[in-house]
Amino acid sequence: MSRGLPNFIQIETNIFCNARCPFCPGEHLNRQPQVMAETVFKKIVDDTRGAAIGYRPFLQNEPLTDKRLPELIAYIKQDPTAAVELNSNGGLLDETWAEKLIESRVDCIRFSIDGMDQPTYDRARPGINYDLLRKRLIHFSKRLRETKSPMQIMVRMIDLDINQSQQKEYIRFWSEYF
Repeated sequence: MSRGLPNFIQIETNIFCNARCPFCPGEHLNRQPQVMAETVFKKIVDDTRGAAIGYRPFLQNEPLTDKRLPELIAYIKQDPTAAVELNSNGGLLDETWAEKLIESRVDCIRFSIDGMDQPTYDRARPGINYDLLRKRLIHFSKRLRETKSPMQIMVRMIDLDINQSQQKEYIRFWSEYF
């Protein structure tokens, strides 16, 4: 910790998600989509510059729903001591987003993938096509290797009754890519 500041700051830059996960508290709060004013975002970042802060521009939202994300990350990364971490359901990670994330120098992305097949995934994260997600994440893994990006990628699974029988296969499969 530096100057009494936290190690990490989570900033919910918008309130929106492309999935409807039954376990997400945001799903039950009936929040209306909103976008944080850029002046507020910049003030938070400016007030903590130089303090080796890890910024997490997400909370109970999907960060890739905020089209300003590459610019917001660039603003954070003006500080060489800053790190940027994202948690994403990956459902919006197309080739354009993949390139933007690589170019933006995100330090770490954690993808929440709660199943190994569409029926299980539909129960955990409704609204996202599992087969397309899997294909896109494998492509992203290849692009990271091609570009020699130092970005750290993690995939993780929430331990649910519906996916417990898939956990060993999950670890075996995804460890090949990330």
